[in-house]
Amino acid sequence: MRKKLNKILGYCFQVILWFIIIDVIIFRFCFHIGFPTHYEKDDYYIEAPYAMYVSKDISKSYLYNREYNKEESIFNDLHENDIKVAFFAGSTGILGEPKLTKLIEKELSEKLKRNVFVGNFSILSGTSRQHMHMLLEYFKDFKPDIVIFYNGFNEIVVPFGEDPRPGYPYNQFYIEIPEWKKCLIKYSAIFGLIEEHYEIITQRNKLRNQIGYMSADWYDNIVFNYFDTLDKAKIITENTIKSRYFGKPIFVTFFQPFIENRDGYDIYGRNSEVENLTKEIRNKIPNYNYIYDLHEEYNQFNKEEIYDDVCHVHGKAHVAMAKKIADLVYEELKQRKLLNKI
Repeated sequence: MRKKLNKILGYCFQVILWFIIIDVIIFRFCFHIGFPTHYEKDDYYIEAPYAMYVSKDISKSYLYNREYNKEESIFNDLHENDIKVAFFAGSTGILGEPKLTKLIEKELSEKLKRNVFVGNFSILSGTSRQHMHMLLEYFKDFKPDIVIFYNGFNEIVVPFGEDPRPGYPYNQFYIEIPEWKKCLIKYSAIFGLIEEHYEIITQRNKLRNQIGYMSADWYDNIVFNYFDTLDKAKIITENTIKSRYFGKPIFVTFFQPFIENRDGYDIYGRNSEVENLTKEIRNKIPNYNYIYDLHEEYNQFNKEEIYDDVCHVHGKAHVAMAKKIADLVYEELKQRKLLNKI
């Protein structure tokens, strides 16, 4: 009896072992089959209180973060008399050569005839709501003179295919589930495929039903959240941060270009909805004197030459955008009669 039991247990052990080898090692780690890995933290998503995560550059630049490295801080390039700019965007503020922030820094320095330092606080997949929280937590010492939000794409598109709650970080639905459930879809190809089709573990479909995904109210909340976040960010900027040159910082927002609809590249299967939301937001922008609509700025170029996908660009597109942003910031300072304070 004991021999028979040992034999059965031996077979069970072999089956489990082979299952792990095939499922975890071969399918998951060799062929990368299963649930997407980009919801996990990596070098681009460094955990940070309140903002949820920040870029590696910002993480290395702040004393209280575990990744802090004085030698690699972005603030090493900051000089005492520099005009300080805080730039916030999603991945469009990080990816693409030449770097958008470096070009803005160069253009503004030339226009203002003073050295300008642009601190890049962009985060991959970041939303303006996260940036709003960064204004509260990250500017005790930096005290920017100008705050720039460059956004629109993540605010509109993320709720369709990632976390469905308007304004939430794109991977919040994943972060909220227990660690043992994360392990199942993180390491198992089979569980990952099941999750991809049925959303049993993350229960994202249940979350969509809970908040009325694709309903009229849900659409309205995306639009409301966009402008509400910017209004709050403006209030925080002007009432909690002191500017050396202007008393209170100048807050400006730029609604970015992106491709709403392109054959063969359907945004989460929701091209028409993305187009409608984009139009609705753009129609409301003229009601805000601090938001500039640059959505059509790249229409001067052949899109096939400048776009890497539906929102990321490179080369002359960044050059043109940097010049446009610098021109508008300069005009903003001129209209407010602040140029003589520099």
